[in-house]
Amino acid sequence: MWLYLIIITCVLTTSGVINAVVANVTVFEVVLYTFTGLCGVAALAVIPHFLVRTFPKKLFEPERKYFRPCKCEKRFYRLIRVQRWKKLVPDAGGKVANFGKSSLTNPNDKAYLYKFLTETCYSEVVHSVCSLNGFLILLISLFFSVTFFIMLPIAILNFLLHLLPVFIQRYLRPKLLYIYNKKNFAQETMTVNENSGNL
Repeated sequence: MWLYLIIITCVLTTSGVINAVVANVTVFEVVLYTFTGLCGVAALAVIPHFLVRTFPKKLFEPERKYFRPCKCEKRFYRLIRVQRWKKLVPDAGGKVANFGKSSLTNPNDKAYLYKFLTETCYSEVVHSVCSLNGFLILLISLFFSVTFFIMLPIAILNFLLHLLPVFIQRYLRPKLLYIYNKKNFAQETMTVNENSGNL
């Protein structure tokens, strides 16, 4: 969480100074419009969290093809070393749905594991939508032209910070799905053996 706060503070401070010096925007305007932009992306991020739950659950099944990364995508995640920095990304899932990345407390329970996998799909969709809808704050510049170069860094920062959890979900889900399928196989094998013994 602290890393996110440091990144946001540094980017917005740099943006504010540049706008104040180069674009001749007053400090008051920089602070006011920066605060407005942050409130805007925060408000826009709330909507998808509730909206995704109105769609049929079958659309968020982890086995679906669009939730599975291709080989090139997997190589990309290894290249950017998701495994090393994933713990630095704040986990809001535990607060929103009680299924954050630190909430996998019972991986031996198949039903629990599947529920966790499904929540990663919900999370991926929410973060994907939030990464894009943040650019809607640029519409404010239609009314206040001076705000464009204040809102743009906020929108880009919002895009990148929401993209990181998407990378993490798509990197980890195949591993969890493999564990889940292995448990299914083990369960089926046990059932077949038990039935064979009754013949």
